[in-house]
Amino acid sequence: MGQILYTIYHQNSKCFNVWRVTLLTLLFCSFHHVGNSQAPIYDDCTKAFELCPFVSSNVNNIDATKLQFPGSPDVFPASFCFTANNTVWLKFYTNETGGEGQVVFSNIQFQNEIGQDNRIQALILDAAAACDASTYTPISNCESGTTAGFTLTANLAPLKVYYVVLNGAMSGVGITQAAEFSTDVFLLGPGVTRPQPIISITADKDSICRDEIITFSTELKNCPDSSFYEWTINDVLVATTIDTFFQTTAVQKGDVVKVTNSCYQSCKIYPSAEISSFEVIQIEVDAGEDREIEYGESIQLNGTTNTSTYQWYPSDNLFGDKSLTPTVSPKESTLYYLQADSLQCSYTDAVFVKVGLNLEIMNTFSPNNDGINDKWEIPGLSLYPNCLVEIYSRWGQLVYSATSYTESKAWDGKNKGKLMSESVYYYVIQLRDKDENVLRGTLTLIR
Repeated sequence: MGQILYTIYHQNSKCFNVWRVTLLTLLFCSFHHVGNSQAPIYDDCTKAFELCPFVSSNVNNIDATKLQFPGSPDVFPASFCFTANNTVWLKFYTNETGGEGQVVFSNIQFQNEIGQDNRIQALILDAAAACDASTYTPISNCESGTTAGFTLTANLAPLKVYYVVLNGAMSGVGITQAAEFSTDVFLLGPGVTRPQPIISITADKDSICRDEIITFSTELKNCPDSSFYEWTINDVLVATTIDTFFQTTAVQKGDVVKVTNSCYQSCKIYPSAEISSFEVIQIEVDAGEDREIEYGESIQLNGTTNTSTYQWYPSDNLFGDKSLTPTVSPKESTLYYLQADSLQCSYTDAVFVKVGLNLEIMNTFSPNNDGINDKWEIPGLSLYPNCLVEIYSRWGQLVYSATSYTESKAWDGKNKGKLMSESVYYYVIQLRDKDENVLRGTLTLIR
């Protein structure tokens, strides 16, 4: 059976380590730093760290490795200005026009172990096939061993991905370990500059009434690959829309409404805009607690509001409709409204005044012509001009009926001129008022 030999140089080990892989056996040799730390994920070219234009990033090659096997991305051509030791990979994309690009390295911090180099190596590569070392072409100046900040500069083609390889140098007397470092990286230049997205937000009204619908609109420019609009009120997400507008009744004075979107598939940018310069007119109006009176009584209402323009209605039996404390004397239960106005806003609150019946209904009378209690009179019933009074015998016969009751219509104990016998009778009084009150009871006729 054939064998394939994979060789890995790990610069932090004290030995040269060989992984020999067969179809049956995998042998491991321990490394100096195993278990103490982990190489960055972009130690692998296929997982290269993406640089975004005009955004500072911090990268490192601590515990990074060099892979050396057929097709390895770390096996550089002999023409390269340095040999891979412990590489890490960065990448970036160019814009539609291309042009010069610069990758600036600063704030370089080296590890300082005994026998460890302290020089950084770097280069921008064009890879005809991603992470295939046989297709690499250096396109920038080469830093083959520097201890200070530096800049890589290259002329870039449009709409293309380029790679930046970082490596720790390892040469010189007493040097046994390749340099390990962290560094800030900044990508700039006309070849990578992208149009900056612009987003705006407006409201359809400068001022609104409380609980009124307000519409916020947005306009987004220079935003390829845009997504949904996210709308927040005081940094709390309240809506996600495809449309470029958002409606709500939930804003209060001083609230901040913000809209956000995202642009570009790679190195996303999240433009946002906010607005808070709209006025919410707050009108407070309270007509007071519900009240109850007897028929014929008056009562004072107690309203409150924070505006100077207000009025009560309906005006029937109401005195002082433009006072917060009018007097009312309704003839029936009535709902009174206090309306308060400010600019274009108007709000109302209501108070219910219940009117008691205030009727005295006798349950006996004696129509014997002695001048005392000869008629069944109902004091106060004449105040209900639409009322209907009916009296029935105990067998259900209607013996008396009167509408628009007055004292002159009081029952005298007769039915069609004939005296009714002593007995218990039943009355039904329909007041036909706003509350549709109906009174029922018994009436005893005594001779």
